[in-house]
Amino acid sequence: MFYHRLPSVYLAAKMKMNKCQIGHGPFYLLALAPSIGLKPRSWRAACELAHFLNLSFCAPPSLPAHVTANRSCTRCELSFQELFNERIAFTEAPSSALNTRSYWGFHRQGYCQAGFSAALAEDGQKLFVGAPGSWYWQGQVYSKDLVTDEERKTRESPASDDDSFLGYSAAAGEFTGDSSMDIVVGMPRGNNLTGKAVLYSSLLRNLQNISGEQMGSYFGYSVCVSDINGDGLDDIVVGAPLFTDLQSKESKYEEGRVYVHYQDSKHHFDTDGRSILDGTYTKGRFGLSLATLKDINKDGYEDFAVGAPYAGKDGKGIVYIYHGSASGVRDKPSQIITPEEFPGVELNTLGFAVSGSMDMDSNEYPDIVLGAYESERVIFMKSRPVVNITSSMKLNKDVLSLEDKTCTLKDKTKVACVEATLCLMYNGIGVASEIDLALNHTLDGNLKSPRALFLDANPYQVSSRTNNIRLKKNVEFCNKTTVYIQNAIRDKLTPIEIKTSYELIDLEPYRYVLKPILNLNVPTAATNEINIEKNCGKDDICIPDLQLLAASNMEQYSIGTKKRLELDMTIRNAGEDAFESMLYVKMPLDVNYINIEKSKLDFPVSCSGAHPELTGENVLQCDIGNPLPANKTLNFKILLEPSRVVSSTSDLVFTMVVNSTNAEKNDTLFNNMYEIELPVRVEVALAVRG
Repeated sequence: MFYHRLPSVYLAAKMKMNKCQIGHGPFYLLALAPSIGLKPRSWRAACELAHFLNLSFCAPPSLPAHVTANRSCTRCELSFQELFNERIAFTEAPSSALNTRSYWGFHRQGYCQAGFSAALAEDGQKLFVGAPGSWYWQGQVYSKDLVTDEERKTRESPASDDDSFLGYSAAAGEFTGDSSMDIVVGMPRGNNLTGKAVLYSSLLRNLQNISGEQMGSYFGYSVCVSDINGDGLDDIVVGAPLFTDLQSKESKYEEGRVYVHYQDSKHHFDTDGRSILDGTYTKGRFGLSLATLKDINKDGYEDFAVGAPYAGKDGKGIVYIYHGSASGVRDKPSQIITPEEFPGVELNTLGFAVSGSMDMDSNEYPDIVLGAYESERVIFMKSRPVVNITSSMKLNKDVLSLEDKTCTLKDKTKVACVEATLCLMYNGIGVASEIDLALNHTLDGNLKSPRALFLDANPYQVSSRTNNIRLKKNVEFCNKTTVYIQNAIRDKLTPIEIKTSYELIDLEPYRYVLKPILNLNVPTAATNEINIEKNCGKDDICIPDLQLLAASNMEQYSIGTKKRLELDMTIRNAGEDAFESMLYVKMPLDVNYINIEKSKLDFPVSCSGAHPELTGENVLQCDIGNPLPANKTLNFKILLEPSRVVSSTSDLVFTMVVNSTNAEKNDTLFNNMYEIELPVRVEVALAVRG
């Protein structure tokens, strides 16, 4: 990537040729000679077109302040890279015909501004030129066959199309299926100021109009053509840089919008199937410039760039790169280019102009040129080769039983384990024969306390580690490792993730070497999951049905009694396995937990957590099974002891709830809670002696 400062339009009129080095050979930037009649305030458009690198230089007319006479339509000249002395000019309105009455006047082509836009057919045989100033700025399109010299033009429209600016932008494509190149032309003030894109055949016959949706959005300010979904048909991208989201609550305006219209098999563009991309910065004018990039990442789908010259936190401009796919344009940009990426260079209005689709450095990838007119700079960015990595993580077991303890730790502990095999291979166009990767292996990375560890790291409990490898192009690399599951884990429902992420290692210190990049549209990790065996049926989804009953050994509690308070619990799971099933008992603050009676219990139950002095609540938590099996019934007693001095409450209330981490159906939750209320009585023994 490098940038080169070009002369301003004022200097360009005085120059014959400027030479700068791009790629492996000289590239010439031609400037118009003074004889063409370029005025000090003229607009100059340099259009980089087709893959022959043909350059079309067009100078729409602009008059000095003291001139009032009507002028003719300024001509366009086409220069070839191979034949710099050959120039092809339109003869519609030659510069010698300034006073010809058939051309002058606002109502004709006197101010047609020919060359405001231009597009060259991909085969280099036909040139289209937009002239938005013709006929009171209705606009006009010219075409010239560069082989036969045949010229065509569109005709004047009704007065209702005045000030519509047909020809404001242009892009060549194939829209009829006849293999001849057609044209899409922007008309940003057409269709009652909502704007439209007008499609013409190679013979300038109107094919279809695509209308904008918001008045004043300048739909059609920019256009480009690209086969975004890879179906072999050219699609159309239209910019509306002044679009304002009227539904936004952030008081933004002129964020800009870009529309992608896809060509169907009948060569029609249906607005129902379009894609919409929106700018995010107020006054950013997203979509002010557009450029096809061809297939910049070599995935089989063409891509495009969007300029937003006033976007960014400082309003200095942003360029967005969007990739195509089988389903159309990807919603998120693959790259966002900002002025901050060019340290030491002051850039304003970055993205006011963008151009691409040409491989300037012969690395088999099309490059991109960005314009920042306020800074009088052009940025040339080289595309990096794309490395496509195919990866897989295979396990020797689809489901792991925690009872199948086939591995042994160094302390002789038996554990359940699984063998994971990582395989990697890469290819790509223009990439090196070998690459270096940094691998990051992670087990159960979504949990703070991983349940899985690497067996070969035992006795150290390691759940993540890194290493570097070198791959050879089109040669598969595979590596096996053994992972074990710790005993007594609680979460048996969530799968355990095994993941290896990778990134390229930059071992080349030379700063000017163009580094490769990983394909941004595919995951840069190989992932698989260990599923713990569950009794959940064919769908592997456990839906429990917990049921709770409780009873007390007394109907009322008498203060001062020596009798122990008991809660007799009956819990049944009438559904499938319930994981991390729990019983919660909320008790009065004056009641102390003693223990549970396990004499009649054939299933482990443990209770804890009643610490009212710490939490302010007296809640007993009981682990009743992980899992609590299907059709299992638990019967046990909770032994409690109220304090000798009970507060002035009239009742002792016990609220009990059962649940599990795998949810029940809503219609079975009614019996998950039970409440016991014991009245408090004071017994006084009186003896009268006399």
